[in-house]
Amino acid sequence: MAEQGGLEGNQPVDLSKHPSGIVPTLQNIVSTVNLDCKLDLKQIALQARNAEYNPKRFAAVIMRIREPKTTALIFASGKMVCTGAKSEQQSKLAARKYARIIQKLGFPAKFKDFKIQNIVGSCDVKFPIRLEGLAYSHGAFSSVSDDCLCLALCYEPELFPGLIYRMKQPKIVLLIFVSGKIVITGAKVRDETYTAFENIYPVLTEFRKNQQWSLISSKNIITNKGFANSGPLDQRLAFRLWMTYEVFYFLKVKFSWDDVKVDKHRKNYIGHSLKAAVGRWQKCMILAYFSLQLQYKAIVFLDKNSKGSDADVLKDEIRRVKEEEEHAMREALGLTPKRSSQPQGNRLDKA
Repeated sequence: MAEQGGLEGNQPVDLSKHPSGIVPTLQNIVSTVNLDCKLDLKQIALQARNAEYNPKRFAAVIMRIREPKTTALIFASGKMVCTGAKSEQQSKLAARKYARIIQKLGFPAKFKDFKIQNIVGSCDVKFPIRLEGLAYSHGAFSSVSDDCLCLALCYEPELFPGLIYRMKQPKIVLLIFVSGKIVITGAKVRDETYTAFENIYPVLTEFRKNQQWSLISSKNIITNKGFANSGPLDQRLAFRLWMTYEVFYFLKVKFSWDDVKVDKHRKNYIGHSLKAAVGRWQKCMILAYFSLQLQYKAIVFLDKNSKGSDADVLKDEIRRVKEEEEHAMREALGLTPKRSSQPQGNRLDKA
């Protein structure tokens, strides 16, 4: 792993500081600063560039600059929140630029109490992770063991696809995904992000998912060939995989609807009335009559209500569905503004 992650950008990785050979990348830094004066947000929004203010939605001016690419939330009390920077130096530089803009608008702004509140980093361990095993193992000991790294753990795949891992020391929250992607948040200092990842990396390698499965014969499983170095859990999974293959092979080769016709449990087979019809009445009837009628009515409806053929209508519908999915994905990623069914009103409406 050290050889694979030997370079972070164009710089070699210090293995004494990062034994895993992977250096988390800082994605966002949130900082706060006190301008130490009262501000007229409406005046700022009218005079400043790249600023928006809608008091009905949010009680702060949203201001953006391009270098460094950041966003600031400026409140009437003089407090300011700066987000979007990729390093501590960029965050401080951006905050000073915002303070200078406020000064040029005629406010006696100062630069006090600058503090970094949150550092968000991410990395990829390059292998899939068994989140169920990790949740079961560390969730059971998180509240009773002092040696466990975990303070609290939450894994609800129906609600969120990632595992939320709250570390005791340092107090960091990690979002672990089955693909091997890790998001590290909650740090105040860069070194806390690195320390948290180095603490969790051995745990992730312990629950690494083995994807090199192949269909093997029952003889190899019984004699344990090819699994001498694997644990009992891997052997059970291999046996289940082989049994599933054997069942499907049997159904594919041995199954016949002609055998179902003479079976006393014929009615328990789904589709027996069409595929295994018996009796004089069923033999003389067109069993798929009603489904054919429905298909015919659908085709007639498409021909009457569409300019083109039914194939063109189907292609157009698929295209519109894909466009909606693409737009929803871009909204979720924050690449496009979210659509709203309610009118937004003017940006400078009175509160």
